[in-house]
Amino acid sequence: MKVNNWEKDYRAWVGTAAELAVVAQEVIEIVKMKDPDVCPNERLIRHYVQKGVLSRPLRKGRESHFSFQQLANILS
Repeated sequence: MKVNNWEKDYRAWVGTAAELAVVAQEVIEIVKMKDPDVCPNERLIRHYVQKGVLSRPLRKGRESHFSFQQLANILS
């Protein structure tokens, strides 16, 4: 995966809050914006949704599905 193509590589990504945290960490490392004080995790993702920092995920039944939109937002 190339640094300049992370957006293209993850454009179709969909997953849970826990998976979003993992993917966000991967992208942070890819683009070398690692900050030792910032480590996305599921609890932080859910907190950001509750506070309106991240948009609410799509719901399918009882499951929440986060997408590229939330991934891009958490990285900005």
